[in-house]
Amino acid sequence: MYISKNLIMKKILFIIALFTTCIVFGQYKPLSPELIKEKYPNGACAYWDINSNMLFNGGDYDKNHPDAHIVKNYICNHFSGDFFMSSCYEEHYKVDVNGNIEPIYDQIKTETNKIVARFYWSNDGKLSSTICWDEEGNEIDCN
Repeated sequence: MYISKNLIMKKILFIIALFTTCIVFGQYKPLSPELIKEKYPNGACAYWDINSNMLFNGGDYDKNHPDAHIVKNYICNHFSGDFFMSSCYEEHYKVDVNGNIEPIYDQIKTETNKIVARFYWSNDGKLSSTICWDEEGNEIDCN
């Protein structure tokens, strides 16, 4: 049986492409706002108090609102498809008494709501550390 060189080359290129894809998707990195909108187009944000109660009915922060002084966190969920039924990129911020937000961490969740990567931010807004987990919750190398 004769197998053409073209067929062999195509198979080799396919295997290389498959291997490269596995390597690329195994790496977790924080996303820019543009990439978040592209990969996770369905988003919703809300303000929360220290007891994880949503404030302002999920609406925008209003420093004149009677509950403004109890705001502690601002969380944005960005979904790749249906809300709470698809993979998600979450941004977590702390909120000061003036309503200013500072990034704490971002995380990537699977459609089964398992966290696979978390990106921690320093006070100056730079990435300070990254932690990744497999589907069983074991910490793994993010690279």
